[in-house]
Amino acid sequence: MGTFSKVLFNGLRVGYIVAHRAIIQELINLRWQIEERGEPV
Repeated sequence: MGTFSKVLFNGLRVGYIVAHRAIIQELINLRWQIEERGEPV
């Protein structure tokens, strides 16, 4: 996992992941679940 945030703009969150397609799909699913429930404090 990497990020371009500090290179481009501090306020812009841009990241990337280099992984097997199945792992990326699982991470996408987890992200959707977090967005539906809201992030824990």
